[in-house]
Amino acid sequence: METWNFDELRDLCRRKGFSDDLISRISEYANSLSWRYHRAKFHAENSHAILKKLFAKSLTLGNKRYNKAAFSYEAHVEACILSLQAMADILSQIINNVLFGKRYPDHSVSIKIIINNIEKNKSSPDLVVKLKELVNSNEFRYIEAFSNTIKHQRLIKTNFKAEFGGNYRNQEGLVFREFSYKDVSYPETWGSDIIDKYLKKIFELVNDAGLKVNEFLEM
Repeated sequence: METWNFDELRDLCRRKGFSDDLISRISEYANSLSWRYHRAKFHAENSHAILKKLFAKSLTLGNKRYNKAAFSYEAHVEACILSLQAMADILSQIINNVLFGKRYPDHSVSIKIIINNIEKNKSSPDLVVKLKELVNSNEFRYIEAFSNTIKHQRLIKTNFKAEFGGNYRNQEGLVFREFSYKDVSYPETWGSDIIDKYLKKIFELVNDAGLKVNEFLEM
């Protein structure tokens, strides 16, 4: 998979005649995006390590050892989710600066506002396609709903689950309970899916959109 090259992004901005101040802002956002990805991975790795240590010995649900592990696991998965949502927000800030010269104040920028304005201007239809793939993906919808729920409403707790057999996952672990956000229900979800599959998918979708940003600058 081709990776969005931030050095190339900065070079393309210079060739387009962007001011040093604008390039500096874009570079700062790019660095923040990179750090958010690495922080998401950091929390994912710690989540895996917590469960590995928990399951290394016999397990008693509800005892002090289990409760401490569940608390730590939930905290790391939540932090991973918040970083993944932040990646989409930071991507929007980069696009706001690259395509619109920071037309919109930082506090008012969102990925959906960016999509609407690119569509109005018809400036980069290929980028719009990739941004819509991101916001319409099941993974991002879950991450966005989870993040907004724990920030503004309530925590989403976990249950222990183990399933084995021909038609099952053959896995044990912690699953986040079903919840609703804006009248949409989100099903019980394995924490391991969030920190593996969801993380990977969202990174790929953000990366694909970033490649289109560079392609826009090359035109």
